[in-house]
Amino acid sequence: MSYGRVVNINVDMFSPSKSSIKEANEHFQALYKRIDELEKTVKDQAEAIIRRDEDEQQRMNDVANRHKNEVEKLNTNIKTSEKKIEILSRNLQEKNAMVTTLQYKCRMINELCASIPAFESYLTTLKQVDSLRTGIDCNNVSHVCKCKQGLGLPNNVDSMVESNDDELDVSGQTTV
Repeated sequence: MSYGRVVNINVDMFSPSKSSIKEANEHFQALYKRIDELEKTVKDQAEAIIRRDEDEQQRMNDVANRHKNEVEKLNTNIKTSEKKIEILSRNLQEKNAMVTTLQYKCRMINELCASIPAFESYLTTLKQVDSLRTGIDCNNVSHVCKCKQGLGLPNNVDSMVESNDDELDVSGQTTV
């Protein structure tokens, strides 16, 4: 390596002494040594920068990979959650339909329960009719006619009662 300028010096005018040449050579040697040190420092710094860049690049790759893995996990969780939501939505729809059906059945049962006194009355009346047919509890014909009128049955339903048509009139009184 050559540093410095070439200077044309007229030797006749100036003749350097040995000590000044030696001093100049030492100065040049120190200068070259300093240049070598600076070049080594620059080279070391460049290598350190390259190593730091590689380390930073590796850290960035690690962060990017962790980020990618987290995103994949979150996407998997989202898909799993969406499937669960679909299942729960279907279950909710089925249960809503079941609730609607049960509410309808409850209304029907409530209506039936409200009709229980009427059914009991009809049952009592049917028991009375059955007892008339068998002849138990009703020994007179007037009672039979009153039962028929209470039931709203026509008077010609005498086949249920063991009596004679001649003995009954429309008012339910016996005619003998």
